[in-house]
Amino acid sequence: MPPGKQGGVKVLALDLGTSSARAVVWEGAGACGRVVALARRQVRLGVDDAGRAELDPDEYLDGLMACLDEVHDHLDGVRAVATSCQWHSLLALDAAGRPVTPLLTWADTRAREAYAEIPAAGELHRRTGAWRHPLYWTVRIPWLEERLGGGDRSRSFAGLAEYVSRRLLGEPAASVSMASGTGLLDLAAGRWDGEAMALAGVTGDRLPPLAPRGWTGTLDSRWARRWPALRDVPWLPAVGDGAAATVGGGCAGPDRISVTVGTSAAVRVAHPLAGAFTLPGGCWRYLVDHDLAVTGIAYSAGGNVFAWARRTLLLPDDVEAALVARGEGPPHGLTAVPDLAGARPPRPASTGSISGLTLGTGPVEILAALLDGVSGQIAAGVRTLAEALPERPAAVVLGGGAMAASGWWRRNLALRLAVPVEPEAEAEASAMGVVRLAETVMAGRAAT
Repeated sequence: MPPGKQGGVKVLALDLGTSSARAVVWEGAGACGRVVALARRQVRLGVDDAGRAELDPDEYLDGLMACLDEVHDHLDGVRAVATSCQWHSLLALDAAGRPVTPLLTWADTRAREAYAEIPAAGELHRRTGAWRHPLYWTVRIPWLEERLGGGDRSRSFAGLAEYVSRRLLGEPAASVSMASGTGLLDLAAGRWDGEAMALAGVTGDRLPPLAPRGWTGTLDSRWARRWPALRDVPWLPAVGDGAAATVGGGCAGPDRISVTVGTSAAVRVAHPLAGAFTLPGGCWRYLVDHDLAVTGIAYSAGGNVFAWARRTLLLPDDVEAALVARGEGPPHGLTAVPDLAGARPPRPASTGSISGLTLGTGPVEILAALLDGVSGQIAAGVRTLAEALPERPAAVVLGGGAMAASGWWRRNLALRLAVPVEPEAEAEASAMGVVRLAETVMAGRAAT
């Protein structure tokens, strides 16, 4: 019996990442399923030395639509469209919903000039799972307003997921998952937080409406003509990429801690929102949906450090073999702060550094020090989460493209961790996470 006829569903998963947009057609149920088609378009991230890291929202949308064109012949029978999207993005829109700024990604650090304090945990942190910090809209919106001249109350704000929804579905609704990444959402109440909005200098009418429990959208008629197989197919609320990757990597409960090292790195644990454990002062908390939360720590350093070293240092062609030849322990005498892309909250703005350099230090040693520095950050995050959980987690599940690319780095990180390590089961963890969530939603609807 072919996949998709065994009690499973056919799902179109959209993955709206920082480096690429992807469309994945999945058919089947659980381990019996398979990827039917996959399309990917690289996106251009505009960066500079001032901390700019932004995307053109319409160019991004064009790339996503090209992905849909490419997989359209495989869409017959799709029963749901599920989306994983980068958290923390922001753009300003005019009264007609047209962009008046580029899309700021999580990696854009320019708002740090407006806020140099170390954010403190308190009631705002407890309610929203976030801090007043340049990563979040509490600081980013006032910074963006100042650059735009301020005073235009017809201007509104949205993230990438809401902009895509506005353009393709005609509905700008924000899922609670995406809203939780803004730093403006009262997690337990499921509404925009009054204190956070006051810090951002906005009222609720200038923010996306929040999608209620059970919300789905459908394609606008003009796009349904372009992709007729998706006409009347329900689009489920978008899920933040980190939450989707946690679920897709096999960490849907608090018994396993997810460690993902891609362009950046994160340590996360999924758990029910109701009765959640006390949020540690150094951790954030976002939502998967109305019932499931993810608590964790994120780091700006990850595979981007490896990529920087390849561009900048005189590394040998076979870098992996050179790392293995020098041994798996940390470099003797070298200490690295790997924050080449800045620091995530609640840490203050930071830059990278290496101490202990001598005339005998070579490029492989420098690379090893940087990678070991990332491993040290991650290990500290795992300890923080493990100590906060009511029960000790059974294992750390390790995934992400940077980990898959370097056996030396995987072993280095495993040496740093104090709990058993398991490999992540899925290569496309974010896409598979929203597929699994969609399967659960569709199964629940079938049961009722």
